[in-house]
Amino acid sequence: MNIPYIEAYTMKVRSIQKYIKRAWSFTLLNVVYLVSISLLIILIGNYALYAKEYVYTVTDVEVDVTGKSSAKAREMAFIAGQKTALETLYERLVLQEDISKLSSDRLIIEELISSFEVLEEKVSPTRYRAKLKVSFDPGSIRNYLRRQLVRFAETQSEGVLVIPIFLNNGFIVPWVQDNRWNHAWSDKQDRASLLPFVPIKDNLENMHQVEDFYNLNTPVEKIRETSQRHGFKITLIAIMDYSNISADNLDNLIADVFELDYPEEGSTNSGIIDSQNKTEKDQAAFFPEGEISVKLRYIDVNSDTISHLKFKTSGKQNTKTLFSSIVGNVVGTLREKWKVSNLLRFDQENELYVSVSVNKKLRNWVHIQQELLNMPIITRIKILELSNLSVILKLGFLGGIDKLEESLMEKNLELNIDEFGWNISQNIELRESQ
Repeated sequence: MNIPYIEAYTMKVRSIQKYIKRAWSFTLLNVVYLVSISLLIILIGNYALYAKEYVYTVTDVEVDVTGKSSAKAREMAFIAGQKTALETLYERLVLQEDISKLSSDRLIIEELISSFEVLEEKVSPTRYRAKLKVSFDPGSIRNYLRRQLVRFAETQSEGVLVIPIFLNNGFIVPWVQDNRWNHAWSDKQDRASLLPFVPIKDNLENMHQVEDFYNLNTPVEKIRETSQRHGFKITLIAIMDYSNISADNLDNLIADVFELDYPEEGSTNSGIIDSQNKTEKDQAAFFPEGEISVKLRYIDVNSDTISHLKFKTSGKQNTKTLFSSIVGNVVGTLREKWKVSNLLRFDQENELYVSVSVNKKLRNWVHIQQELLNMPIITRIKILELSNLSVILKLGFLGGIDKLEESLMEKNLELNIDEFGWNISQNIELRESQ
């Protein structure tokens, strides 16, 4: 006998069971999704913090110490190397005029250092030579610098694309081979610096791209486009003009600058200096007497600045040393300006509530999370809400909104406001590339 209400009840129970299964499945997926986001927050956070500490690491610190024994020499070398590393870090972060307020004695080093590593070493009975890698604790460094009331920066640029150009009577001397002007810039790269300088690769393709950049009227848009193609936002065109050097000295100058050695008649010498006499030539090569002009065009996302420097040469200075001195002067000035424009304002700490969109693959959130943790002006990141659509954050940061926006732009991020409040997103070009 059929009992209709029992069948109806059974169908209803089955329907409820299916609904529960679907609901549980949906809830479980959400839980897994949110847990995945949380784990990525932790993992990416750790990675980003490690990257941030790179600024606080000094590598390739050379030491060469002689002592009564190799053990004593080694001990003295470690002390000297750590002192050199700390002074290098001061130069990297602190304004020049404030460095004299800081100490690098043994007690301070012990307070600030986190680890050091021997990269290479050579040991003899009384001599110790090595290259060291010294890491300092970011928190301890910041606290010490603040106690000493010194001004410092931590924001690191992606780098400056340097285009070195030789100019004589309005004509470019090709630089598609090794030369001392390029080398002088290469020596100043220092990837750990807050403002690394990276010379453009010297090949024919690049030369054709920049062959008219010696003209200071070259449209800035064209230069920015070239720089962006190489992955940079800042460009420095460095023009060495030696038109005022006498013709008698010009051939010798070009031979020295491009590290050539003109062979004597009947010689089988190819014209390239061999490694054995290169050092002797370096010591004997003097830059000709006269006047040289260095023109600089510095272009970033907001400005285009042209400056002229003139140097009188006595004829008694090594070419390599002269170029290194000129480049060092330029680099030092620009790095100091970078520090001034990126000083950490501990007297101005603010908070901002922002949202970050989350896509299905989490790629957008992972990227933005990493960049935020890698920004010195951000002091705190607190997650208030987490869903499969967005993350709501409370950011603590130093300085004003304008400074936060500028720092985000440096990381290819945009700060916008709409009817729902502030939000952070990747810039349009980066979103389209993904």
